[in-house]
Amino acid sequence: MSVTSHSVQMDTLNAVELQRMVANLEARLERAKNALAVKEGNTTAAVSELSAARGRGRSTARGAHHHRGASRGGRGKSPLAAAPAPPPAPVEGDAVAALAQTTAAFPGRDEHPPRHRRPAREPPLRLGPCNASVAGYVAAKANARRSVCGRFASDSPPVYQKHREVREAAAVPILWSRELVAAQEQFSNEKPFPTRKFVPFAAQLPNSSAFAGRWRGACDDCASCAVVGASGTLLREKHGAQIDAAQVVLRPNWVRTKGYEDHVGTRTSINLFFGVEQMIDQFNAAQRRKPAAERAIGLVTSGSDRSLASYFRYMYRVRNNKTSPRDQAVFLMSDRVYLRALSHLCDATGGGCTWQRKSSTMRPSTGFLAVVIAMQTCRSVSLFGLTSDPCYPFHYYGPSLNGKCTDAIPAENDEHVHWFAKEHEIYAQWAREGRLRQYS
Repeated sequence: MSVTSHSVQMDTLNAVELQRMVANLEARLERAKNALAVKEGNTTAAVSELSAARGRGRSTARGAHHHRGASRGGRGKSPLAAAPAPPPAPVEGDAVAALAQTTAAFPGRDEHPPRHRRPAREPPLRLGPCNASVAGYVAAKANARRSVCGRFASDSPPVYQKHREVREAAAVPILWSRELVAAQEQFSNEKPFPTRKFVPFAAQLPNSSAFAGRWRGACDDCASCAVVGASGTLLREKHGAQIDAAQVVLRPNWVRTKGYEDHVGTRTSINLFFGVEQMIDQFNAAQRRKPAAERAIGLVTSGSDRSLASYFRYMYRVRNNKTSPRDQAVFLMSDRVYLRALSHLCDATGGGCTWQRKSSTMRPSTGFLAVVIAMQTCRSVSLFGLTSDPCYPFHYYGPSLNGKCTDAIPAENDEHVHWFAKEHEIYAQWAREGRLRQYS
């Protein structure tokens, strides 16, 4: 290697390292904005440090760019040479003024909760041996679950690259769209199938996977989300006003607020549900009775082939004008949301070693999917009605227990593919990590 070539790579490497420094400093500055307790002296120092680092990054990047320009005619280029230059640094005074204005806009920690911590990526999934002595362990069932969880492992075969990408990505597409049909060859749910099956219904799919414009006030980077389950624990407190104050309100399954407004609120932005026709028709009927400004979007879960079959029949009805044009606010959840939720369950069950029932299928519940979406969409996430209490009914709108306490799940709600108690443990863990808040 020539001295000049070595100098080019070293200068470029320094530029990359300085960009990483700048990114870290920017993250520190963003946390300072939302901490609401940053003193002016510390803020000025942080901005000065950021400006100085950016200046050094531009200087080094210009030098590296000069060397690259001299050899631009060559065929081979170092991968490091493709690193983009850092963005221009803001004037320090302007940055301080902007930060001061942002801080002044949030008068108190209680009134405006800080941004919850979201890790840049999940740690690699590592599969160890299962403990065959655990009660209820069935080797054949556990092996089937582990074969699914193994797709998220860092050493999984190349064919499962999408699974690894979903686990490691900072964000995933939420709505299934024409963009994803064009970009993916396969829809990866419990029974994967080619995406070409969506081609005849392309007109019924949104162009992009973004939330923006889907409902009044829709957003993709929102201030606050409230996820409202249906547990009877909602009856312990009156959180209705707090729920309605959230920028985005997500409700899984049946939405029943009449008579419970003080406890569960009234607003809904996103209603997630299993895609049987009855649920889709019920959702559309409910939205027709609402003013346009108060309507929500429906989001059909994508893990089950039965849910997908119902959504295909719905798209067929829309395509053939057998449903009202107004009833086109029902979207399909992307397969990547399902995979992301499934990877969390794999983490919590030893890679699929344990499950509450002798089932080979692990399926995230609709409530769990709603929480995963909220954690990606909103900077502050609050959960309501996603815990259990044996002395309260399974659903807040269900029959009273008349003073009796029981851990039994009603037969009509007891599905072997779900593990509600394990999901509740995951919520509690995320709350301890500062990634969300639990209220009931």
